[in-house]
Amino acid sequence: MVMKMQLTQKIIGLCVVAIAITTAGCQKNTAPPVVINVTGNYIVSAAAKRQFTKDEVKNMYSPYGAAPYIRNGIRTYSITYKTKTYTGAEVVASASVIVPDVPGPYALVNYNHGTFFPSDEWRVPSYNNDFNSDINIGYVMAAVGYVVVSPDYIGYGSTKNLEHNYGDYHSIATNSIDAIRAAKEFCSSNNLILKNKLFLTGWSEGGTVTMAMVKKYKLI
Repeated sequence: MVMKMQLTQKIIGLCVVAIAITTAGCQKNTAPPVVINVTGNYIVSAAAKRQFTKDEVKNMYSPYGAAPYIRNGIRTYSITYKTKTYTGAEVVASASVIVPDVPGPYALVNYNHGTFFPSDEWRVPSYNNDFNSDINIGYVMAAVGYVVVSPDYIGYGSTKNLEHNYGDYHSIATNSIDAIRAAKEFCSSNNLILKNKLFLTGWSEGGTVTMAMVKKYKLI
């Protein structure tokens, strides 16, 4: 797997746009989640959550200047996967996977979110909720043709009953690396062809996690 330490200028620009639109909401999709069949050493489960056409995504982001960059619609999924806590205990964590609605192959982007307080539980990526600045970043990236995987981190989502080990970035990096592995298994299970390209990005806490991942790149 080829590792890229920087995103393309277009992706960086879109990240800036998406971070700025912290109140940009997405149209509600009230359909119940659809369970997706998956197999692999890391992925445990997957469920389809939401779907937006190209025009719907353009409408969401047109007030913020991002509409000209939108190439396709998107489909969002919540996945769970095996990883380990800082003590080495195995847990089942959660993440969001966002997929373009056009044929691949696709490059894979890992986006690591910033600091969340306990009251921000509703904002974690796997919920794919409205008015969530972090998941909006993933939406924009996927809408220009990338598969995006954004982990919740231990302490949120499916592991919200556990303590988030804030500041232990190398441990969180391992959780993000395992999320990438699970996302690859998700794609393989669903005939989504990935390119030999991986981009890592994040901001705030997620930026430090991303740098810790670079040190662990041989594990990916």
